[in-house]
Amino acid sequence: MLEVSEASAEELAALLGGDPIANAGFLEHMRIYSMERAARCGSSCAAVFRFKEERWGALSSKDEAEAKLLASIFEGIGCVNICPASDWSIKAAFGGSKPTGSRRYKVLYLPDGAEVPEPSGEAVAIGVAHAGTICDAYRDESLFGIDYVTERILGGPSFGVFRDGRLVGWAMTHDDFAMGFMMVLPEYRRQGIAMEITLSLIKALRSMGRVPMVHVSKDNHKSLSLVRSLGFIEACDIIFTD
Repeated sequence: MLEVSEASAEELAALLGGDPIANAGFLEHMRIYSMERAARCGSSCAAVFRFKEERWGALSSKDEAEAKLLASIFEGIGCVNICPASDWSIKAAFGGSKPTGSRRYKVLYLPDGAEVPEPSGEAVAIGVAHAGTICDAYRDESLFGIDYVTERILGGPSFGVFRDGRLVGWAMTHDDFAMGFMMVLPEYRRQGIAMEITLSLIKALRSMGRVPMVHVSKDNHKSLSLVRSLGFIEACDIIFTD
């Protein structure tokens, strides 16, 4: 009979460590954020985190029945990161209710030993002075607000390419160190800029001892083609709810 029990950080780390790629975000959040509560059921686990006024949940489960039993931990929580994600994940995590919105991505990673070209050096580190330019390029400020962009420029590797003094392409990492934010202005596409920035991020992440990872929408065929051409392997899906 399945039972839910409280879980310590050590117990969570032991469970999540069995699949460090799928659980990279969960593990990183345990390291840097305050954990309000946590529970486990079988091989699945869940937790609620806090940073300042924000609260959100994380769920790691490959078993629908276990995920459903863990759902009570998310009472009052709308934002939940679910990885690995399945078609049943949202319903299991929220029961009869539905989140305001959700986004699903493929998680891909670059195995140790996979050789990639050396970046040319055209991509350079960007700073907080560029945060406004980056935010202005996105239509959805709820995803990439100025505070989050600034935090990520300061918190992890971030690179951009400049042409005639103008920032025309960039990318950085999210708070789980997955590569993201990739943007090349329309008039500068098909010039190898995205590849150069990606190679620079890969080199930086590997120098930190991290496995390069990326979250890509299944409909973003160009980005999927780019990372797959470099040897990235699909690990699982991840869902972020609002």
